Amino acid sequence: MTGAWTVCSGARRLVVGVLVLAAVMVVLSGTAAAGVAVDDSGDAGATEGNAELSSIDTPAEVQMDQPLEGTEGDALTDTVQRADSGDNTAGQAGTSAQDPGGADLQIASVDAPAEIETDADLEVNVTVENVGNETGTESAVDLLVGDERVDNVSDVTVAAGETSNVTLVFGGTAEQYDEGDTIEFSVALSDFDESTNSSTDVGVTDPIPPGVDIRLDSLDTPDEIAIEDILIVTYTVENTGNESGSESVNLVVDGEAVDTDENVQVDPGANKSGQLVLDGVDERFEEGETISFSVELPRFDDSLAGSTSIEGNSSGGGDGGDDNGTAEGVLELVSIDAPEITDPSTDLTVDYTIQNVGDQPATESFVDLRVEGAPFDTDEDVTVQPGETVNGSLSLTSVAYQDGETVEFTVELIDFEDSIEGETFAGTVNRTGSVAIQGAIRTDSTSLSVVIESIEDIDGTGWLVVENLDTGVQSDVIPVAEGEFETLSLDEIGGVQFGDTVEVRMAAENEFVNLLDTTTRTVEAGANKPIAAFVWNPAVPDVGQPIAFDAGNARGEGGNVVEYRWDFDNNGEFDTVTDSPVAQHSFESGGTKQVRLVVENEVGLTDETVEQVTVQERLDPAEPDLTSLTVAGQGPQATIEPRSADVSVSLVNVGEQAGRFDLTLEVGSSVIRTATTDELGGGEGKQVTFDDVTGVLDPGTYDITVSTANNTATGAVTVETSSEPEPEPEAVFAVAGVETNSPVTIGENLTVTTEVTNTGDSNGTATLELDVGDLGNETVSVSLDGGESTNQTLTLPAGLDSDGEYDLTVSVGDTEKNASVTVAQSGDGTSTAPVIVLVLMLVLLVFGGGLFYYSAESQGSGGPSDQL
Repeated sequence: MTGAWTVCSGARRLVVGVLVLAAVMVVLSGTAAAGVAVDDSGDAGATEGNAELSSIDTPAEVQMDQPLEGTEGDALTDTVQRADSGDNTAGQAGTSAQDPGGADLQIASVDAPAEIETDADLEVNVTVENVGNETGTESAVDLLVGDERVDNVSDVTVAAGETSNVTLVFGGTAEQYDEGDTIEFSVALSDFDESTNSSTDVGVTDPIPPGVDIRLDSLDTPDEIAIEDILIVTYTVENTGNESGSESVNLVVDGEAVDTDENVQVDPGANKSGQLVLDGVDERFEEGETISFSVELPRFDDSLAGSTSIEGNSSGGGDGGDDNGTAEGVLELVSIDAPEITDPSTDLTVDYTIQNVGDQPATESFVDLRVEGAPFDTDEDVTVQPGETVNGSLSLTSVAYQDGETVEFTVELIDFEDSIEGETFAGTVNRTGSVAIQGAIRTDSTSLSVVIESIEDIDGTGWLVVENLDTGVQSDVIPVAEGEFETLSLDEIGGVQFGDTVEVRMAAENEFVNLLDTTTRTVEAGANKPIAAFVWNPAVPDVGQPIAFDAGNARGEGGNVVEYRWDFDNNGEFDTVTDSPVAQHSFESGGTKQVRLVVENEVGLTDETVEQVTVQERLDPAEPDLTSLTVAGQGPQATIEPRSADVSVSLVNVGEQAGRFDLTLEVGSSVIRTATTDELGGGEGKQVTFDDVTGVLDPGTYDITVSTANNTATGAVTVETSSEPEPEPEAVFAVAGVETNSPVTIGENLTVTTEVTNTGDSNGTATLELDVGDLGNETVSVSLDGGESTNQTLTLPAGLDSDGEYDLTVSVGDTEKNASVTVAQSGDGTSTAPVIVLVLMLVLLVFGGGLFYYSAESQGSGGPSDQL
């Protein structure tokens, strides 16, 4: 019995062992299918066993809004730990707020006017300087009035050691301040905790009366003084306006007003002279130097410059002398003149004009007439005085060209490097032509008909003009060709009257130097009554101003006009009756006047017309005044880095009449722009801006002048050398195609191969990433030289529950490539390991069950157990 029990117990233990073994195999089969990957000697597909966790990678620092959690300034620790081995690797990442690093932005200066008018905006110019050693950005430069931020400029970036200028504007002067108040304001840097305080008074500046226009007329100074003398400058100012006014007159030396005559009163149309004195010449200058000065009218923005030499200086002086003693003569070739056609048997004469636009006499060594670069005639040592012109002639002998040839030539100034090109046709052409007037010209005609019968010329074309020989009025010159038929308006020659002679002329050239043919017609009487018409000048006369009325356009249809009757107030009574078409009259009051004219021809027929004449009160003509020249928002003097900046100027119509004004901008000799204002009424102003005028300027200093017909505003701009560093070469990574081993079976590895290229100019390292959604992702670091390529393979295991379709992305830098992969079960490409494990488990269960049954039967019968 004991033996039987022993056998049965052994059988039971065998069954339990089999069941435990089956359970372990099931667990192992699931684990193998899942394919848990842990770094094991570099094999990407190794599973957890004796593998060790090699490393983790975390950023050294993250911003507060990044996923790695923690508080500002804390060190955060990541831990990646294996479930069974206890191996772990820790990494730390610090967090920080925005850190300006080595940048240190400060307010270098604040520029605002000491006083503004009560209705003017307050403009504050701020210079921000970076005294640090790295580029920095200030998120907001604020203008605060009281505790209120009234304006700001965002994101002001300044390179190390450089400055940046911004303009802030407060537009609430009129609403918040009265005359005599003071605007207390401050400028602050938000990020760099920098601020400065200032103030501007609110008051009405002394305006210039509209009828006052005081200008400098002349200066008188000695050419030379001794070092111990004082400099006396005599000036004369003139008031060209129609009202009395005053102005301060300043003597300025080296930018400093050294003497001033305050409130010089000048009557309208009168001159006023005075003297300004420079004391202490020996304290400012040395013997042999030149005193350069200017006399300035600050309110009227007018000035004259002069210079005086101190004994020992040989450069001369006087009004308008060059400040640096560098006056010189400059010769320019103004024009050349040669015939369009010349006889090939005669010499070709070319006339030229040279002008001296400099300040001193100048001489040109050689004035050449050149053909195909070779000189054929030369005038030597041509001297021209300043501001004057000299004419000369050069000849090209007839042997230099042939009949039918176009001679191309150039007149050159060799020393002053100036030239003008021209050409002349050399040929003998029998020039003939014929022109005819079709039909009669009558007093009631409005046009005449002309036919060009023939033209024999170089190019078969000619020029036509029509003239009324009695009045001397002719039409515009028009081009014509042989066989053309022209209809010409008689209005273009002022109409015709009975007995007038009309002449048609045709020439080979538009200057009518080669006349081809002429034809005339006498104007015949028409059958209609005369036509009354008249004009007057000036078109809009002033009260009391004589007006010339002219009825010369009245036509005596069917007979000459013999009488003109004028009714200047249209009251039914004639004020003037004459046989002349011209009359004169003036009106003593303003307004619209009705003027009636009745004309009668020699056969007694009459016609009348009434015109409205507007008579106005006398107004001063429109006149511009330029002020407030601003360059790049910095005022009349600006310093910028190479970039495109604007130039603006304020223009006011100081006259009473409305008008439009033309402006010209000159920046050195590189930029010339023009602009025209809209019509401005008397006293009306406008700011005119020339956009983007400095973009073409190289580094250097350039004078800026904005001018109208009788007014200028000046300034200067200095373009500094750019501080922008040359960009460093960089690596740029990109991926090309994608290849996979799809489809894969569960338990196998998915492999993805792609080509990685560094298209940049420098070597570098980038992270290549494979993302297969739920299947997982993988990254690898790739290092390449500029222009180098490599093929890179990334691997992911296909787990037990991974079957299905997956979209994958391979990316590096700013590029990515996409593909799709398939993971299949066994039989359709999946693993058979789980099936084998299940079959073995069933076998063991059947075997164990049989043993158990046998053991039980043996114990119950007692027989077999004895044998066991």
